[in-house]
Amino acid sequence: MENPNLNKALHNDRRLAQKFEHALNLTIEKYICYIKFSLFKEKYHQIHAKAEPCLKRIHRQLQMELKSQMKVNAVTLYAEQGVSYLLHSFEKIVDWFQESNLDETVDRQTLSVSKVQKSVKKDCPLSKVEYRDKLKRYLQKLSSENDATENIMFQNHEEILDLKECIINLNQAVCKLLDDLNDSSSCKTGEILFEIKLDDSGDII
Repeated sequence: MENPNLNKALHNDRRLAQKFEHALNLTIEKYICYIKFSLFKEKYHQIHAKAEPCLKRIHRQLQMELKSQMKVNAVTLYAEQGVSYLLHSFEKIVDWFQESNLDETVDRQTLSVSKVQKSVKKDCPLSKVEYRDKLKRYLQKLSSENDATENIMFQNHEEILDLKECIINLNQAVCKLLDDLNDSSSCKTGEILFEIKLDDSGDII
């Protein structure tokens, strides 16, 4: 006879693994999407100069290959190794992201910390409290890193606006200086031409 409590616990674990897999794969895709073509262009500038469409095609293929290779099947991992291995895998991936040179911006819309936390609380049995707390800490860490990145982006945006304003002011100052020089130059030229066209008696020649 099957144990209903055991079946329910296994079902909850599988659901948690699916939610975990979905959130993690979305995060991986986000990181891969931030491998910008501009970085490719800078690194392979010779290829870009000769065949830009070819380099763009290579860039797209690389992104697709990375997404395919890095896709995590959390349900399979759970079935084969259990929850502890799933958590360990997640920890390794998070560590790899932190050590890599990829952009560490995480989209709030695709990885909602509160939604995942609620799902964990709802689906995770009491025996998995430690698992839930660890996952919660990882998600909070990702969220805080995202906040820091957004803050840096905001500061850079302000600096860019300040720089634009500075350039506009400088441009206006240069235009005014040129206008003043033109006015001054026109006046002197007019005086010279006027003197040339007058004879000794003051009559126009």
